[in-house]
Amino acid sequence: MNTSTLPTELSLSRQSAITLATESWRLSRIAALLGNAQEGTSLRYAARQFCEVLSEMNIEIIDMVGRAYDPGMVPAVIDVQDDPKLGEGVAIIDETVSPTVMWRGQVIEAGQVSLRRGHSIAQSATEVHG
Repeated sequence: MNTSTLPTELSLSRQSAITLATESWRLSRIAALLGNAQEGTSLRYAARQFCEVLSEMNIEIIDMVGRAYDPGMVPAVIDVQDDPKLGEGVAIIDETVSPTVMWRGQVIEAGQVSLRRGHSIAQSATEVHG
């Protein structure tokens, strides 16, 4: 096969870029769970390679776990769990179900998150008796 006739650059659809970014994020999460286990060496390498390619394409993957939640944030909230350890009115992103994907600083796919929120005694009484 004559590789000199192949293009040096290929285009990628928006949906393909989103899929590549999301699956790369999942791969990175699995690699992180394996820690320094020898079985994860190839997986960690692959995850780093995906991140480098995405970075070259100006694609950023945003995982918001642990951040304080504000209702104006981009990700969609798909689950909320009350947490009595948090103060009333406090909400923390507990899990990223899918990451937010950005291209050149613009959101091309809003992520999905689950929250933990503070729960007041007044709310508990209303929900139990309401």
